[in-house]
Amino acid sequence: MKHPRLELYESEKGCMIRPFFPNEPAGQWDTLLALGKELTRLSEQMEGRWLLLSDFSVYGKLYGSAHPIAEDEMGYVSHTDPADSGAFIRRMAENLFCRMIRDGKLSGCIARIEAGCACEGLTRAELTQLEQLLEKGADGEAYNLDLVPGREKKTLPDSPLSPLPFNPDTRKKGILE
Repeated sequence: MKHPRLELYESEKGCMIRPFFPNEPAGQWDTLLALGKELTRLSEQMEGRWLLLSDFSVYGKLYGSAHPIAEDEMGYVSHTDPADSGAFIRRMAENLFCRMIRDGKLSGCIARIEAGCACEGLTRAELTQLEQLLEKGADGEAYNLDLVPGREKKTLPDSPLSPLPFNPDTRKKGILE
């Protein structure tokens, strides 16, 4: 892997790639460009499916109190506020990945997991869940995963704009069983 903010994990089922976006917008754009270049380069060199590891910040923020939303809903993301650039850039990373799938450059899906999870820090059981998704997930589809069921979820205070609560995907849960 050529870029320090991109983590690659290879398994028998395919490859998982995790971009780590810094807080400053310039570094986020640099990481997004590196992700596009690396996916293009690696997809030409490696056969198999791909799994993009994203996180729940792609949903943005909610007006009013924190409450779970359906996967097809989106929270608010300001495209001009540097504080919201992380959610915006992660949406762009997912769009780039899906576009490469639609263009036939790669095959794979997206797993949204908790922010900050790195492949090297995951347990064997968590990696097994991701490998199942890598193998069985529909091309271009995004899956919200609760890698550690039973872990206490963070509750968020009410505010005019509050981050979205962690909400694992229930409609697609059967893919991992």
